[in-house]
Amino acid sequence: MKKRTIAGLIAIVAIATVVIFAGFVEQYNTYDKFGFLFKYPADMEIHEEGILSAEANEESGAVHCENPELIIIVKWMKMEKVDTSDQIKMMNKYLEDMDADGVWESNHVFAQHMGHQLVAQRFAVTWTQESSDMLGSMGSWWCGVSGRMFHVIVLLPRQDLGYTLIARYPVSRKLNVPEPNNDLSCKAYNAVIKSFRCH
Repeated sequence: MKKRTIAGLIAIVAIATVVIFAGFVEQYNTYDKFGFLFKYPADMEIHEEGILSAEANEESGAVHCENPELIIIVKWMKMEKVDTSDQIKMMNKYLEDMDADGVWESNHVFAQHMGHQLVAQRFAVTWTQESSDMLGSMGSWWCGVSGRMFHVIVLLPRQDLGYTLIARYPVSRKLNVPEPNNDLSCKAYNAVIKSFRCH
């Protein structure tokens, strides 16, 4: 993930509390800015970037939380009400933009978050030249209170998923993706969503 340095202070409220985050005991901080908040592991580096403007603001933006083992990305944008088909299109576009050599996608899962319709999906991607796989989970919803679309992405970089040969002629392979209860990207995503307050 390319890092960008954003000038200015980021408003983060540090909370010295030990919690279970994605299956590990972690200290966590709370990101509280632009009218929403969520928790993330305390050892992560934080940076913001603008989407529709040079810098992030209440209208739109993205915040990246990163350490060597985990990446959390939250994107938001003010827009008219959208339905689940638009949310799925945005999720598909995110995977396309990763320009991976191989992609595995789960079925979409529909749930409620703070009274809003949330669409979620697990995925895995691989890049042949980098000999690197990545596990991920993401979800999207439109908040009717703030009038914003939110997109939460959780990534586990530098994975080695391996392949299963499912046909020899033509050669066809699939990524060996763990089940949800063993997928740390899914557990971390659930922890972020559980802590997320969009209004």
